[in-house]
Amino acid sequence: MFGASWNPPDGFPGSENFRSSASRDQGPDSRSSEPLSLRNRRRATLQGLPMNGTELGHDQHQLIPTPKDRAVRVLVVDDSPDNVASMVLLLRLYGHEVEGALGGAAALRAAQAQQPDAVLLDLSMPGLDGYQVARQLRAMFRDKPVLLVALTAHGFEEDRRRCEETGFDRHLVKPADPLEVEHLLRELGQFL
Repeated sequence: MFGASWNPPDGFPGSENFRSSASRDQGPDSRSSEPLSLRNRRRATLQGLPMNGTELGHDQHQLIPTPKDRAVRVLVVDDSPDNVASMVLLLRLYGHEVEGALGGAAALRAAQAQQPDAVLLDLSMPGLDGYQVARQLRAMFRDKPVLLVALTAHGFEEDRRRCEETGFDRHLVKPADPLEVEHLLRELGQFL
């Protein structure tokens, strides 16, 4: 991984477009009077700078690891590899210990090995669906509290009721607000 002060050697393809790290870190592209470029807008977001004239709240832009004695162990279960990978990455940035599983059978194997504190579980999966997995996880962890969160596209009241009856603790509709997910895990982390 390159540090913030890395500059490409002369002759490196595209090196003529790089600026020194000091000028690069001063903000918007000083070579243009145009509004923030997409690249600089991403950089501004990561640095917590306001975008589009709107100031973000302090807790809305910083990835601060969850304060705790130990990491919250989270299992993310979905049949979509992209959904699993993105949630795993995000939760690791927040400081959690995260594993992903593609599908219900893989989720049960991973849960047995990982002993998670929380499981984020999609409902509509081929093979074992989220409801079946939730029932088996409740049986598997009868003596261990596990936060079960349905993370699903099914958002009707009937879906929420069925989740509650199955043993889920929470029901979040995709795309879930990352801050809401982190808030749930942060609260859980206080009791570990």
